[in-house]
Amino acid sequence: MSDATEIVAALLRHGFSPFVGVPCSLLAPLFSDLAGRGVLLMATEEGEAVGMAAGMVLAGRKPVVLMQNAGVLNALNPLLSLHAVFELPLLLVISHRGEPGAPDAPEHEHCGRLTLPLLELAGITHDMVPADGGEALALCLGRAAAAVEGGGRHALLVARDTFRGQPTAGVAPRLSPREMATSPPGFSSGRTMRRRDILAAVFARFPEAVFVASTGFIAREAVAAGARARASVFPVIGSMGCAAPVGLGLALSAPQRKVVVLDGDGALLMKLGALASVSSHAPANLLHVVFNDGVYASTGGQANAAGLVSLARLAHAAGYATSVQVETAAGLAGALAVAAPAAGPNLISVATTFEPSTDAPRVDEPPATYAHRLRALRLCERQVSP
Repeated sequence: MSDATEIVAALLRHGFSPFVGVPCSLLAPLFSDLAGRGVLLMATEEGEAVGMAAGMVLAGRKPVVLMQNAGVLNALNPLLSLHAVFELPLLLVISHRGEPGAPDAPEHEHCGRLTLPLLELAGITHDMVPADGGEALALCLGRAAAAVEGGGRHALLVARDTFRGQPTAGVAPRLSPREMATSPPGFSSGRTMRRRDILAAVFARFPEAVFVASTGFIAREAVAAGARARASVFPVIGSMGCAAPVGLGLALSAPQRKVVVLDGDGALLMKLGALASVSSHAPANLLHVVFNDGVYASTGGQANAAGLVSLARLAHAAGYATSVQVETAAGLAGALAVAAPAAGPNLISVATTFEPSTDAPRVDEPPATYAHRLRALRLCERQVSP
């Protein structure tokens, strides 16, 4: 395995900085090292990171954008219509989830197979980061530096287990989980509630609802909790940021059924425009519950921008019927009691403690099984005639 410190130090020697990214667990040691050096800027979405990098290139910097390969699909538009059109050089560091022949979670399979063809179609040259470091790594980074110096766009692909060492939680002093746990916007006593306790309360209040769970630990724990509660749960195990749009589509198509979106703060930030879409369509049967721990918990605890903004206030400004921030079990129970009879859309942002792991297993059924199960309910045909 390579040492993350080695690759970061080499990139800095080649003049690359700053580093802009959206985290992936495979890149967690890199994020940790970069944060410790004060050269990491977090973005809420990969296309945003590529846009930030364009501005840095225009100012004379040599930025590096870090992302998971699924994020390449979000980034392709600005990579082509911005960087390629304006001939802006760029170095990318991309984790190769779902690499053909390597076992991985099912949501990574298609992106893993398409990663190299997409880069080639986009005119982005690429190299695999060697796992053994040393001279091979030096040559690899030398090729990358030469490609960028020549005005090109080049990607360094990172396979599973390339880097040794465990990351530390948090990515920057001003956004560390510890700081956010003591002074998140709109909260007084910090983030203290556990994910499983929040899920238990929500499932108990809405036993007949359809639940849409965001990717990562939330999906895994929601599936486990849903099995215990015999609830209908659709886990969005990939497609980060799409839980709210999926929930919106369900709520509009089945207005007689309560739809509860179980969202992550980082996922919501990735597609923040969903707040405006939900508000403009105003489904009365939609409840949006946000697990607000201020970090990307599933990828190693890198801090996100929820430490600086109030998601409940954003929802209020967007036009949600009600939006509230809660930080205790009693507060959550009260908010759920209000939301149960109220016309939505309603949002509850729950102060959630940072938990770096979960004992809930990965979703072990084929993903399509969850879709088939939900489609079999034929929810849109159960509407009450006007």
